[in-house]
Amino acid sequence: ASSTSDPNLILGIERLVHHFDRLCYSKPFANDPYVFLVLLDKVHHGHSEEWIRNNWDAQQKITVHQLMKKLREEIPKTYLHVPDSFDFTIGGKKMEFKYWPERLVELAAFTVNVNSKIPWHHKMDATGEHPSSYELRVFIGFDGLRITDSSAGKEGSLYVYSRQSGRLISHHPDARTRLGLSAGGSTFCQGLTIIIDDIGGNLPLNPTKQEVAFGEEANGAIHEENLMAWIGSVTHFFYYFHLKKFNERKTVLTTRITKFGDIVLQKHRQLKTLDSSHLTTFELSFKSIGKSIRADKSSAKEMVGEDTIYRLGADRSPAANRRKRGTTKNDVIQPSTPPKIPRRR
Repeated sequence: ASSTSDPNLILGIERLVHHFDRLCYSKPFANDPYVFLVLLDKVHHGHSEEWIRNNWDAQQKITVHQLMKKLREEIPKTYLHVPDSFDFTIGGKKMEFKYWPERLVELAAFTVNVNSKIPWHHKMDATGEHPSSYELRVFIGFDGLRITDSSAGKEGSLYVYSRQSGRLISHHPDARTRLGLSAGGSTFCQGLTIIIDDIGGNLPLNPTKQEVAFGEEANGAIHEENLMAWIGSVTHFFYYFHLKKFNERKTVLTTRITKFGDIVLQKHRQLKTLDSSHLTTFELSFKSIGKSIRADKSSAKEMVGEDTIYRLGADRSPAANRRKRGTTKNDVIQPSTPPKIPRRR
């Protein structure tokens, strides 16, 4: 039926039956025991009713095309741990859930132990042995695409993924103050991206599971302070670890990360999902400095992961300072022993 005709019940039923037939008997679904299909109907756009009546069919096709394109961009970012064995298509195009491995430079994995009841400055517990402590996984990297986008902010951004809701539930475009980091100038910028993966489902959520809600807990304020202190500590370490490669010159760091933009756009198909990736990790010890937790840089040990594809090389030689700004030699990449990744719930 056209947009100007009355709804046709028989035609609608026939179309719905066609979709069920395709779902049950047609490729690529016929041989899969578990399949679901989402249908979009009556997709609207923002023009006036008069304009719609005169141009409905053409405009609706444009609107649907734009919507499908947006879904293909947003869904891989929204869901962090969809395995390759999960066949997910949008408009017939297979989706790959490798949004962050495809774009983050020097992508590294950290595990921190957060106490949900005792303030961290009362008990510096980096081992997680206390009954009220739990493990939290954190991924950090520099966004090689965001840093080249003139319309996007370059500040340190925080993304929170919950295993209870199974998806991204919170995004803070500039989380520097929230993490107890300096928010002045371009420090902790350069597309810095921090990802919280609540692997044990320990973060409290509001009733709709749309946002972290520390107010739902008796010790919520302590839990939140401890969480941000530990995330801030590994973020502080990560940023200065790489800034040191360029003699702490932020402009050079920015230039080097920006150069990855074209490489990231090539979409390396050998990339793995976060759960199956062997990313760079660090052996760290922590100490209290004033009101902050900081990693001991002198004893830090880097274990380069074979799946950390985009790396910032640095020349350690005395001649490095005499080279043209922004040019460096690449470090030799040594594969690390894969970190132990907890099983997903």
